[in-house]
Amino acid sequence: MRGKRSARRRWTWVLREMDRRSVAACVLGACVAIVGCVVWFELTPFESSPTAALDDAFNDSLPLYQLDVRSAPWPEWALLPGLGEGMAKRICEHRERHGGFQSPDDVRQVRGIGPKTWERIRPYLHAAPATSPPLDARRPERASGKGT
Repeated sequence: MRGKRSARRRWTWVLREMDRRSVAACVLGACVAIVGCVVWFELTPFESSPTAALDDAFNDSLPLYQLDVRSAPWPEWALLPGLGEGMAKRICEHRERHGGFQSPDDVRQVRGIGPKTWERIRPYLHAAPATSPPLDARRPERASGKGT
């Protein structure tokens, strides 16, 4: 009998009777609140998400960025939908070997760019105008013999 009494006394100092009831009530209330939230979420009919209109607007519009086929490095190519790192590097190697791309349509010559991939990446591509020579190269040279 003494063993049971000492074991009971060991744990009674942790919380008094009223404290134990308060903790039990809080835990029970939290469980009821969680179950209520889960049931409400499952039973509430959500026809569309709040951002569905924005998603549709962005899907129908032009892409957020465009890639210059003449100068884009492979990490930028790898960001396009359906292209991985390997295909991006292959595109850049093809561009270097064959003298660059003149238009986005030239990308179709790269091995591995089929009709489906082309349809996915075409909206993201453009060809920037060829760069003009620097201003110093276009400026006529002055005669250096005359002093001013």
